[in-house]
Amino acid sequence: MGWFSGRKAQSAPRTRQSQPDATPQQVHTIAAGIVERGEAPDPTQNPDVMLEVGKRYAARSPLRIGTSDLALGATDNSLDMAVSWWRSAVDAGSVEAMLQLGRVYLGWGGHRAQVMELYERAANAGNVIAMVKLGTVLLSDSDDVPFRRSLGQDISAEDLAHAEVATAGALKWFGKAAAEGNSDAMFNLGLMAERRSDRSAAIGWYTKAAQAAHHAAQDRLDYLMGRRAPGHHPIQLD
Repeated sequence: MGWFSGRKAQSAPRTRQSQPDATPQQVHTIAAGIVERGEAPDPTQNPDVMLEVGKRYAARSPLRIGTSDLALGATDNSLDMAVSWWRSAVDAGSVEAMLQLGRVYLGWGGHRAQVMELYERAANAGNVIAMVKLGTVLLSDSDDVPFRRSLGQDISAEDLAHAEVATAGALKWFGKAAAEGNSDAMFNLGLMAERRSDRSAAIGWYTKAAQAAHHAAQDRLDYLMGRRAPGHHPIQLD
């Protein structure tokens, strides 16, 4: 499929040579050398090397997401080069590269199809963070209908059907992540239960999340139990 539309990126390596598995130190050494020279030596099939190279390139760009190595607005070619290496790592099956590249596409906007595919691949591979992120993207789709209603826009039957499918998908992936013990997913399920006025289910999910030391869940639980004033808590990304 077309990985990269709307922004010109460096082409991924077209030829690869088989390499022995690299140790973590070798990965860092290779990546550092590539970044310092600004060019890649012989391509490698090792996804860990490709992933690390991408991180090193992205770290040269000025804008980050939180404390990670990701960049959203590189003024040079470093992020384009990083994306090229992440794409190669994704092709080689690196789940972490799927998450990294998904975050970049999400930050750029206009790449929803790529974001969904990357997160879904990582989630289907058992990555819990990807499950939560996928659920969050789906939930934002379902939230589009009430938002448009608040603006007085017409809502079609197709819009409603899409929102229902998105909501079901969010519940599915949050549920899978919650089953793996992810407290953010439990909290999100509590919020969704609150939205549909299911107080009992909301309390149940908030209780589970709070028992896992999720502070926002404890706040919502205290509010529902009449122990404090309500606060605003957005859906948790991970």
